[in-house]
Amino acid sequence: MKSILALATTAVLVATQSAALSCMQPDAAQTFQWASEAEESYAVLLGKFSFEAPPQQPVSNDAQPQEVVASFTGQGLAENGFAPMAPTTVTLRTSCAGPWCGGFPSPNSEVLAFVALTDDGYVLTMGPCGGSTFGVDTAPIVEACMRGEACTATADPAQH
Repeated sequence: MKSILALATTAVLVATQSAALSCMQPDAAQTFQWASEAEESYAVLLGKFSFEAPPQQPVSNDAQPQEVVASFTGQGLAENGFAPMAPTTVTLRTSCAGPWCGGFPSPNSEVLAFVALTDDGYVLTMGPCGGSTFGVDTAPIVEACMRGEACTATADPAQH
């Protein structure tokens, strides 16, 4: 009887942890709409982040967020679409939910990123469920959203 109770308790704990990993697949259109409605201000950047990636930490219950400073080169979203911008510094930050943490984009790979404008500068936060960085092929969707055109979801296999 004790082993059945222990097995049932373990199953409940595993199911709870599995539920924590259940993330809705983010898409650039939904993230654009969310950022547009947020109290905070966001910039949409299209380009490359240059930085030295920290060592990847193992999945554990004491996982901690990580942070690095990156140099961004590329374009920023303006009223008429993406436009060149001066290189700038962006803080890249992961956030964690229990043992699962977000990951950094690959250094020097092109991405589309939703970056918070804070008192301390630009901050890109990557959570365990993604939704802040996307493949560059989503740029036309975000530009359409910015112009007030149809802002629809897309299947983007390069989401982070």
